Amino acid sequence: MMNKHRKLSVLARFQPRVVDDLMPDLAKAIGSDAVFTYTRQMDEDEPYPGEWVLKTDDERFGDYWIPESDLEIIEECPRGRLSH
Repeated sequence: MMNKHRKLSVLARFQPRVVDDLMPDLAKAIGSDAVFTYTRQMDEDEPYPGEWVLKTDDERFGDYWIPESDLEIIEECPRGRLSH
């Protein structure tokens, strides 16, 4: 089981649930793989209360927070590095 409280990094594929209102930059990134880091849980007044959001340094994702449910987790990355 993943320990998301410790800034866990994962290799994940961006597969958003809803694409109709996606920002154009993010729409171009659909299906892309990147290393994301669990950052925080959404507050009660945010779109998906309690859901984890992740960030990446990958420029294709700009400065957006990505909800966990919009990602297909491929593997954990110890200390942010891929295992292969």
